[in-house]
Amino acid sequence: MNKFINITILVLLAIFISFRINIACNELRKSGEAEQENAELSIPSSFTGILPCADCPGIQYVLTLDENSFTEVSWYKDRSPEPYVTEGSWDQSGDTLRLFENEQNHLKSFLIEGRQLILLDQGEGKITGDLEDEYRLEPVADYRSVLEHHKRLSDEGVEFIASGNEPFWSVQIHKNNSMTFTTPEKTLHSDTFVEADVEDKREGKEMIIYYYRMDSSEYVLQAEPVYCQDTMSGFLYTHTVQLSFDGASYDGCGKFLTDTF
Repeated sequence: MNKFINITILVLLAIFISFRINIACNELRKSGEAEQENAELSIPSSFTGILPCADCPGIQYVLTLDENSFTEVSWYKDRSPEPYVTEGSWDQSGDTLRLFENEQNHLKSFLIEGRQLILLDQGEGKITGDLEDEYRLEPVADYRSVLEHHKRLSDEGVEFIASGNEPFWSVQIHKNNSMTFTTPEKTLHSDTFVEADVEDKREGKEMIIYYYRMDSSEYVLQAEPVYCQDTMSGFLYTHTVQLSFDGASYDGCGKFLTDTF
């Protein structure tokens, strides 16, 4: 009799455990489906990373998403600094982001996973192998905050901004043609605007050169309309910049704020 009771208890316990496992599995499945359905992108946003390259150290890649469009900029590392630029539209279905060069030409697909984007293969499957982690794009830190900061500067009358790292420096050119130059040690302001020149670098590319005088020194700021990625934040700027004064030169990135807002 005791043996029968023990067997009955074991059977009931096994049924109960199986029931609980089945409930847990269903909850996990529903949770995963909900996460896929709720995968949302914060717009505007920007993502960056170094994608694998068969015959080069890697492809520096930046994807910027606006409300109805995207801009894709990529460089082959250790090759020509001239970037490849593609623009188009995008859409999202569940946890999949798709880029279209036009309405018919599907360009790329990404899996939205947390705050990252993962480049998918042509069949929209994950790329596996030793390099699979290198197909992940990280969000550009504080992207929307940077845009809001640029908007405030524009409202305050700043027309062009530029900055560089190691050493850090920044320049603001105002609509009244005055210039503010900042380093961690000092801030200089000049109302002595000499001139702005335009130099043809190549077809469709015009480098603008600003000349200023401050503290008996001539400051020359050259801004060429070639995309430039900030080496610290990853933010993508529209111009490659070089600032020269006192026999030294500093490289950086810049953009016209009046063309943005």
